[in-house]
Amino acid sequence: MASQSGVRSGEKPCSSRWAPWSAPPCSGCSPSCRSRRPSTTRQSSLIVVAVVMTVALPWHRLPDALKVVPPMIALLIGVRLQVLLDAGLWSESTYLLMPMFWLAAFGTRTEVGAGAVLAAVALFGQALIWSQGATGWGDAAVLAPVAAGVAFAIHALFQRVRTRADRHPALQSTDALTGLPGPVGWEERVPQLLSQGAAARQPVCVMILHLDRFREFADHYGRKEADRLVRGGAAMWRDHLRKTDLIARLNGTDFAALLMGCSVEAAAGIARRLATVLDAPLTFSLGIAEWNGEESAAALSRRADAALERAKRAGGDRIEFGTAGAVRGDRMGTHPAAPSDPAPSSGSSALP
Repeated sequence: MASQSGVRSGEKPCSSRWAPWSAPPCSGCSPSCRSRRPSTTRQSSLIVVAVVMTVALPWHRLPDALKVVPPMIALLIGVRLQVLLDAGLWSESTYLLMPMFWLAAFGTRTEVGAGAVLAAVALFGQALIWSQGATGWGDAAVLAPVAAGVAFAIHALFQRVRTRADRHPALQSTDALTGLPGPVGWEERVPQLLSQGAAARQPVCVMILHLDRFREFADHYGRKEADRLVRGGAAMWRDHLRKTDLIARLNGTDFAALLMGCSVEAAAGIARRLATVLDAPLTFSLGIAEWNGEESAAALSRRADAALERAKRAGGDRIEFGTAGAVRGDRMGTHPAAPSDPAPSSGSSALP
């Protein structure tokens, strides 16, 4: 016959009900008491599931006003589970740390503070409502500030990682050297321009331009001269394109341009003009792809990039096309090779 406290008649009550985490059961614990103690495997599984769900699922897309709802629901469920499982605050503190980790990852500092206050209210409220005694109050007094401290530490770590990531050149919307859009700016603008082209029923082309053997040029003339070349070339290319077009710097040697209302043949002519305005002993490789009206921006960029790779493998100083149903290549004939470059291959129409 079980009593209201959950201990059978004749069994000695557990003296270590509130023992921290994985402390071994007391020698006088009954089998029914030991069966109610939370297992380390269950706690570990909950932590793994919580971390995976927090990182893998796109929670950051939720509106700001709703980001605090899931952790608060998890907190309330966790507090109730502590009672249903007849477990102590420390042994089931995983239920408290999960929502605090959520707020630390996705919330602001104010939201983390509000979550810490709500967690403290839930812990002390549980100790008051279910009359857990002095031990329960003591555990709540320790666990609440510990959870808040961990949450603020994780939040600070996430903020530092985000700050460093925002400063990384590959993740910046604008390239610091040229003032052109960077990789992020390119990825943000291309889908918008494709939508405009579809609405206007205009052809759209993407071309990716590579500076052949640019590293050898930088080694020979110096990094300062190489930066001057890139900065000046970017300014001239931007001036030679229309305001409706987009040009971006993808990395140290690659530029990309999206040409509105432009067929693949017209894009090839524009590419040759862009290559000739740069007064430097460099050749260029280009990959051009025309949008088929249905593919995504990423798929279109991949086709242009694949065409560029073919041009580079063919020795550079040429244009390769990756259009729907056709793949072909043409020689550029732009500039003589840099001093450290090998001589152009036979058949090249490079200028003397």
